[in-house]
Amino acid sequence: MKLTTDKTESTATAIVAVRVPRDSGADVVTATERRIVRADGVTEVTIDGLRGMEPRLSATIVTVAVTIRTSDSTAIVDRLTEVHGIESVDHSDQ
Repeated sequence: MKLTTDKTESTATAIVAVRVPRDSGADVVTATERRIVRADGVTEVTIDGLRGMEPRLSATIVTVAVTIRTSDSTAIVDRLTEVHGIESVDHSDQ
């Protein structure tokens, strides 16, 4: 994961797979962003690109490249994987 630090926030890039329920009430992009921003310390999520979609019976697994702005960059991968609905987090090749 690439990290850049300024005085107040850090930015991290990653590939994140998110389970989006069919009845989420939002489009897949919005639902994906909402899941990721639930992680402790995440202040902003920008989806940089779609890497894949796997439709399943009750949900779709959406894999995206993201830029995450966080108030605390330590253990961001661990904090992301603790969020319900986030299936995996991989380091970005960006």
